[in-house]
Amino acid sequence: MTLALYGKSRRRKGALLAAALLAVLIATIGALGAITSAFAHEATISGTAKCEADGTWKVDWTITGDTPSKRMHIASFTVTAGTTTSPTPNPVSAGTNPQKATATTSGISLSTGSVTATAQVYWEDNNGNNRYPAQGYQTKTQTVNKPDCGTIIIKKVVAGQGASATDTFTAAVNNKNGNAGDTTGISFSQSSPYTHTFGGHRSGDDFVVTETNRPGNYQLVATWQGSGDASCPQVGANTWDSNNPQNGEDISNLGSGTKTVCFLNVKVTAKTCTDLGLALIDKFNFNNNSYQWESGSGTTGQQVTITSGSSTSGNWTSTVPIGAVIVKGGSGPVAYKVFPFPPPYPADTMSGSFDNTGLINWGGNTPAVSHVEFCEGTSTPKGKFIVGKVKDPTAGVPNADGSQFSGSISGPTNTTWGTITFGGFTSPIQVNAGTTYSLNESSTQNGWTPYGWTLGSYTNNQPVCPSRSEEHTS
Repeated sequence: MTLALYGKSRRRKGALLAAALLAVLIATIGALGAITSAFAHEATISGTAKCEADGTWKVDWTITGDTPSKRMHIASFTVTAGTTTSPTPNPVSAGTNPQKATATTSGISLSTGSVTATAQVYWEDNNGNNRYPAQGYQTKTQTVNKPDCGTIIIKKVVAGQGASATDTFTAAVNNKNGNAGDTTGISFSQSSPYTHTFGGHRSGDDFVVTETNRPGNYQLVATWQGSGDASCPQVGANTWDSNNPQNGEDISNLGSGTKTVCFLNVKVTAKTCTDLGLALIDKFNFNNNSYQWESGSGTTGQQVTITSGSSTSGNWTSTVPIGAVIVKGGSGPVAYKVFPFPPPYPADTMSGSFDNTGLINWGGNTPAVSHVEFCEGTSTPKGKFIVGKVKDPTAGVPNADGSQFSGSISGPTNTTWGTITFGGFTSPIQVNAGTTYSLNESSTQNGWTPYGWTLGSYTNNQPVCPSRSEEHTS
């Protein structure tokens, strides 16, 4: 714009100058309006990172647009790691102000230091017209760094007779300096460790991990701590801490690090006969390379005899039934063993063997047997059979001629009877009571054949068989 000032009065020149400045100002405002209109379509991405309890981290994303007069479409949304949900809503309806869609990326490994999201966005009116940009998309990116996550991995080691890798225990994590990361009721087992990842704590916070509940017959004997996702020591390793394990394991200055805490539990079925609800019959201590009976340890007088005894094993016999044998060896994590497992022995067990296999001392070696307890067993009620032989006294039957007879007894206990002659009886034959038996005659002589059978009587310690044929079942 050119201003002609010559030939005018001073007042006129002032008016023209003011008008010219106003024109320039209007033109500037108009230009700014045009620029604003040209760049009104703008999208942004923001993300908030969070630690997850499963040992990963996630990001909650927001895609924001600034043109509520149109629908905002998100043609694609990708993230460099993890699993990402589709943005919702998509498209964002016109009239929504601000225009926002959300998505989540989860399962990001703690080894991934950052993730980058990329969105391709465009706008159009409700009729599908006035698309911006006219072709292609507006592409936006945003990088989010991993948050400061602390991770505590809780693992289990079990040992002892009957211990199972699937037996479930519970634990708790407590922040000594606050409550960030606190949790209770953690379920874990040897086959299923628990990973506890969290944020919001200070780098100098200290934690304690305690075992709060365990299955029956398990004893907590030691704890251990290692850096990273570490493997627990072997049972009996000297690296275990057996000093007051019930107090848990302390973790100092966890920060954004990873620590593994292991609990060692041993399943103890019994340490004494009393633990099994059985009376002590005999106790032997291994001294001077032999098993020595502990006088007065159980019943009156020694009932059990140990043969082939050594520091690792032995054989035994007993004058009374034995229900269980408890072996003690060393003072390590696995110091007791029960025979049989699970107890007890069947009724009427009068002999057996024992050994120290499976016992473990601190240091991982197998200890020698220190003592053995023998616990009372049960006896099956007994009954007795007496088998007699008579001949039919009716006419025409020959006189007794010394022929011998025998047979079998079949049932839970199989045995035989005989041989006997006419008028004779077997000695009492002992069998388990309360069950059913079959008696058969299997051997005859001189042409004799069985006619029948019947139940006799036993009076004044004398067996008696009926002699008349009609008293026998043919």
